[in-house]
Amino acid sequence: MKHPSIIQIRNDSIQTLLMKGEHTANEVINSAIESGEIDESDRQFWEKYNKVDICYFKAVPKPGYSAYYHESSKDVKGAFLATAVMVYW
Repeated sequence: MKHPSIIQIRNDSIQTLLMKGEHTANEVINSAIESGEIDESDRQFWEKYNKVDICYFKAVPKPGYSAYYHESSKDVKGAFLATAVMVYW
């Protein structure tokens, strides 16, 4: 089965699963496990998420990151609709 594009992003205060498209939190968590982005043993951690956002994001270069994802608008070139499941530290 082909998995939608999903990535895990971490910084000092938040951990995020970002999946292209509009999805439920459970769909994002399940896809992250199925794709190997996170382990099954991490499921309970992610099921206690603090926030879910469905909005447009844009990846931009930033020193120290392979890409930096920030909220954007759909009119911005390269922006994509995604679901973000977030856990605060």
